[in-house]
Amino acid sequence: MKPKAPAAPPKSVLGSIPYGKGELNAMYALSVGEASPEQQVKCWAWIIGALCRFHDVSFRPGADGDRDTAFAEGRRFVAAEMIKMTRVNPAILEDEHG
Repeated sequence: MKPKAPAAPPKSVLGSIPYGKGELNAMYALSVGEASPEQQVKCWAWIIGALCRFHDVSFRPGADGDRDTAFAEGRRFVAAEMIKMTRVNPAILEDEHG
């Protein structure tokens, strides 16, 4: 399943991120350990693309630009850490808590 391209950034980084019934059902199934492979991919794509806006530029101009940029970069950091975890060889970790 190819993820959808991210929408234009919201005017405020503090606004709610839109989601549909598919994302809602997938996130619920994931939270109770019953997500299908397709739902898992949908959750991953929504978290990385929409919620964390990983592919978006963090810089926000304007009067609240510093705060909004920091908030946007915090979102991107979460996605970067998640993506990084998919690229690390678990065999290099000393124990399961790394």
